[in-house]
Parts: sequence; C-alpha cells; structure tokens
Amino acid sequence: MAENSPIAWSSVLIGRLSALGDIVFALPVLSSLRAARPDARIGWLVEDRCADLLRGHPWIDELVVYPRGELKGWTRQPLRALRRAAAFRRELAGRSYDLALELQGNLKCSVLLACVRDARRVGFARAELREPFSACFTHLRVPSGAPRRHRVEKMLSVLEVLGIPTRRELPPPPPFDAATRERARAALAPAAGRPIVAIHPFVSGYGRDKEWPPERFAALAEELRRELDAWCYVVRSPKEAEPTARLVEAANGALHDAIPRGSLVDSMAALAQADLVIGSDSGPLHIAGWLDRPLVGLYGPTDPVVYGPVRASAIVVKGGPEIPPPRKRDQRSPAMLEISVAQVVEAAKRALAQKTR
Repeated sequence: MAENSPIAWSSVLIGRLSALGDIVFALPVLSSLRAARPDARIGWLVEDRCADLLRGHPWIDELVVYPRGELKGWTRQPLRALRRAAAFRRELAGRSYDLALELQGNLKCSVLLACVRDARRVGFARAELREPFSACFTHLRVPSGAPRRHRVEKMLSVLEVLGIPTRRELPPPPPFDAATRERARAALAPAAGRPIVAIHPFVSGYGRDKEWPPERFAALAEELRRELDAWCYVVRSPKEAEPTARLVEAANGALHDAIPRGSLVDSMAALAQADLVIGSDSGPLHIAGWLDRPLVGLYGPTDPVVYGPVRASAIVVKGGPEIPPPRKRDQRSPAMLEISVAQVVEAAKRALAQKTR
C-alpha cells in the first residue's frame, strides 16, 4: 500500500488515450506512481495512433492499445467492427488492476476502464469533463481545481485525492533502437555541423485555430538560414507529404523534407537530435520538450499557462490577449496572425543561445 493512500494498491492502469501532447502532460503521473511504488505493475491504455509514443518504455509494464483505426470505419464493415470492439472489451475484462485512472475526461475512456474488473476508478469532477456523463463510470472524483492550472497539475490531482505523493518530473523517454537512431542520423547528415532546427507547421483539423500561416513558416526558414546558417527540416506525418512539398518549395531551399517515412518513432528520433524545435501548441512541440530539446512555442488561442510546454526553459511567443476569448476551432485564430516572423527569429536566437551556455 502506498504511503498515506486511502486505497490499497499494487497495480494501476492509466487511461489517457490521446492526443500526443496530452499524453506528455500525463507522463508526470507515471513518474509519481513509479516513485511511490517502484514494485507496482503499471499499465497504460492508449489509442493505436499514439501507442508508439509509449511503446517500450521501461516504466510501463503493460501497454493496452485501443484499436481506434480498426473501429473508425465501422460504417463500412459494421459487423467486423462490432466483433473487434467486443473482443477488445473481453480483453480488458481479462485484466485485473487495483486502480484505473481516467485522465481523458470523456465517455469512451470511462466506459473502457469500466470493463477492467475489480479496478477502483478515479476521475475528474463532472464540471471538468468534456462529456459530463462519463462521471457516472468513476468511483472517486477529484474536486475541481483552479481554472487556469496547467494540464500537468490537473493530471496529478487524480493522485493527490488518493494521497499518492506527486512529482512534476517527466520520466525518461523510451530508448530508440539502433536502426531508428541510424535512420535519424542519416536523414540529418546533410546539416553537416550547422544548427538543426525542426519546424512543425501543421495542426489537426480540430485545432485549425492554432495554425500559423504556411508562408510565414517558409519565410522563417529562410531567415534562420540567412541569420544563423540553420538547417531546417519539417516534422510531419505521412499524410502531410503534399503540404510539406508546397512548403519546401516556398522556402527556396531553406527547408527540407528530411523524414519522409513520417512515422512517430522516426520523427521522435530526429527531434532528439534537433538543436531547436519550433511549432504551435501541438504534439511534436510537447514531445520535443519530453526529449529535452530547446523549444519555441507559438501560442495564440490556447493559454500557455494551461497548455504551455513542460520544459521550463521553453520560450513562448504569444499572440492575442493573455486569456483568449472563446475559440472557433475550425478556422485560424486572428491571434496567430499577430505573431510575426521577426518575433520568432528573435526567440529562436535566444533559445539557441541558451543551449550553447
């Protein structure tokens, strides 16, 4: 039993399915659990599209992967999808944990964790849930906290209600195998001793309000090459090949599509070698913070007090008001347009200067 914990536990399943940045924000929960109980069995329930972020981590004893990709097209093959969903529910029911931590805050994660037999389920207060009905599936709810607390603090509050000591530290990232490291080295070899700057210019359809104009990213790469002799490359997924090609062309040779595989693991291995990472509030930015890379984050509609990079030395360039107004997620925020290329270049200079100290 963990010291001061009101519930005896020796095994715990962390439920945080997605997205990449939010999974990074939940990682201090893993650090805290492992510090409290080095001998505990710790599992993590995660969606297939994000599983490579955690796969092979030495502090995670069991990675339980939700097959989102197989179930997404259920309208085309409904019977197959129903059979796969039923099989996954049986798979969860075959597992046994003392605790299940619902860190997603939605109905899907709550229902999945409810399949785990004997687990005491802990989640957020109804007022803090995106889908309040999901509170019906938790046994213990965390009281609401300050509205502008960082997402890391929100995640850790689930442990505080259990009396488990918390720590804001990120665990070490998972190791890369030799083949992955070699692919990253080969991809970045053309940099030849120049500062390597990873640029993530893309946002999801759900988060289009966080998009900085592509033409400004192209101009940024040109300025970084001119002023710092930087070698810039694009961080992208496989489906972003076409917009990457347009962006590379617009940058007149100052930006490279160096990781054509675009897999999450290959992108992480390349990020680990970057001297600087620049992007909006997004998964790759927060992953780079986990990898302890210097960061410049571009923030407009999202509040850096709540969603800022975990790395304390990260530089945030903020456009718009300190506390943004209600957001229109499907269109670019005017706040992002307030961020100039010159501002980001100066932030990049400061970040690289910190690295060389």
